[in-house]
Amino acid sequence: MNHKSPSRRIIIFVALLLMSASCSNEQATIQQEMVALDRIYIPTLFYTSHKNTEKARKAITKLQIAWERFNADHYRDKADTLWRKDLDEVAGLISRADGLLNTGDNTESAHDALEEIRGIMGALRKRYGYEIFSDHLTNFHRPMEAIVLSVKGATAETLTDSTISVLQELTSEAQTLWTIVDSLELDSALYDMSSQERSELKGYIVEETERLNSLQKSLTPKANQSEQEYKQAILESSLTIKPPFVRAYTFFGAFDD
Repeated sequence: MNHKSPSRRIIIFVALLLMSASCSNEQATIQQEMVALDRIYIPTLFYTSHKNTEKARKAITKLQIAWERFNADHYRDKADTLWRKDLDEVAGLISRADGLLNTGDNTESAHDALEEIRGIMGALRKRYGYEIFSDHLTNFHRPMEAIVLSVKGATAETLTDSTISVLQELTSEAQTLWTIVDSLELDSALYDMSSQERSELKGYIVEETERLNSLQKSLTPKANQSEQEYKQAILESSLTIKPPFVRAYTFFGAFDD
């Protein structure tokens, strides 16, 4: 039999360790750059959502510069076509949003284009093991936004039983995803936050948890509660869950003001 010598095995072991360290360093570097990208991306999403065209235009210019730099450094990092396809798609969405903002007051359409980016980047980061904190907030955003949109414009008189059934399913999903957010620890290598900042973020997370719990409770009729009171409580609770999420999500953005 051909046994490897002890020195040969040691060389192989050290080589594997160095390869592992190299991959780990590469992952940390890309995650850090993606966190930095998020800090620039989030304000563009916020300003377009609030129809602030002037600030959105300034923010999208910064995002374009940051994205071009990231693309130049990492476009060829992966051999598979999905990596480059996703990066190309994001570049196209940024360009589209920029065009919409600079050819008129099209903040809503620009926001829709920018909204797609966090889903694409979240899926990309999950695929390659680069997930960051905001990806879990994005996962929660989908059912949360669906809850808010389900009751938009509704009244106690128009809220249907079928909508309530949908709200029950969405609330259960939202709570499951928010439990994941609540369990996460901020990686100090990625997020340079003071203890005060961490405490502030935790406050938003706790607030969201409380509001989700209130919504869950409102979806079960109470004794001696009229149908109108029951539905009104659902409507009011549903509309309270977005603000603390927005505060938590925008906490990861770099705003000039």
